[in-house]
Amino acid sequence: MKVKTITIFLAGIIICQFGWAQDTETWKLEECIDYAMENNLDIQESALQVNSSRVNLREDNFQRYPSLNAGGQYINRWGRSIDPTTNQFTTERISSNGLSFRSSMPIFQGFQINNTIKQSQANLQSDRYALADM
Repeated sequence: MKVKTITIFLAGIIICQFGWAQDTETWKLEECIDYAMENNLDIQESALQVNSSRVNLREDNFQRYPSLNAGGQYINRWGRSIDPTTNQFTTERISSNGLSFRSSMPIFQGFQINNTIKQSQANLQSDRYALADM
């Protein structure tokens, strides 16, 4: 009984070893480096930081231009109320609408926009150097 159990156990281990065997493909050094560069989280994070800095620079450049905002609303209310003069219930429907416009233009802000743009350009350049360094 004991020999039969040991034999079955050993046969199971041997079958499992063959079942879990992996493909033993060998990679060249260049393939390993390419795979590591493509899947490196630090490099991906640095590339995303460069894209973020590029977007920030673009937003800072748009601060020089005037802005125009417009909005509209339509309100429709109805319901029952008591008329104070006749003391009877009345059903009223009230509608109203409105439009709004707002515009602004920077005239002079103490060179704040120019300095912000220069700072964003420096940040973008720094992020590009950090990505190239990796």
